[in-house]
Order: sequence, then structure tokens, then C-alpha cells
Amino acid sequence: MTEADIAAAVEEFASAARNAVAAGLDGIELHAANGYLLEQFLNANVNTRTDGYGGSAAARNRFTLEVARACVAAIGKARVGIRVSPHGVFNATGTFAGDDEQYVAYHDLEWGVPLRDERALFELLCLEGFQAGLSWITILRKR
Repeated sequence: MTEADIAAAVEEFASAARNAVAAGLDGIELHAANGYLLEQFLNANVNTRTDGYGGSAAARNRFTLEVARACVAAIGKARVGIRVSPHGVFNATGTFAGDDEQYVAYHDLEWGVPLRDERALFELLCLEGFQAGLSWITILRKR
């Protein structure tokens, strides 16, 4: 995907969110698990990009957070959540080195618990996700 393709996809997510609410749904849950597009950006096994959307945890988070912010802007923060699956193995995603640590969110804004590791992908996703306006984050745990 080019950066223009990514910008178009962000708008398509926002449009789909608006359509869902217009059709009578209460809200949406962004699906960033099971090999779907958002997880392909988040997962270090399949995201081999070398631009601003790959490499570091923050760069891998970028597309998902842009989608989340666009959906929140489109339908309101009370209507948007996200689902991630740290140990899903569909579509070549699967686990990667340090994934257990990356999927644990220790940061609590209300209680002031510090971020355990600023590089941790899903700690960043939780922190930045709530700052982006997400209402909930569903994390499927390892069996």
C-alpha cells in the first residue's frame, strides 16, 4: 500500500463506521486481529515496511491509530473499540519475539501507573488508543 492507499483506507474505515451507525448499530469494534489489515500493520512478523508505517512499535501502531482517530471523529468516542489477538496465528501473523510483554498494558492514566516499556507495541496501543478516544480494547488471551 502506498501512503495514498493508506489515507484512502483510513477514510474507508471512517465511512464504514458512519454507515454502521446510520444503519442502527450502537457502535463498531475495529478488528485488529486474526490477520486482518490492521493486524498486518501491527504484527512484526508480517509488517516489513521501511517507511513511517513499519519498523518501530510506534510506526507499526500508526495506521491503526489513524483509523481509530478517524472512526472516533466520524461517530464519537463512545461508539468505537478495538480488538487485538496477541497469539493469533492466522495469515502468517502469530507470535513474535517479546510479544507477551508487548500485549500487557500496565499504564493507567487515572492511577498514574508508569508505562513499563515505552517500546512495547500494545502498551503503546492501549495508551495511545485511549488518548485517540477509544472506548474499549478487547485483548484475546493466550490459551
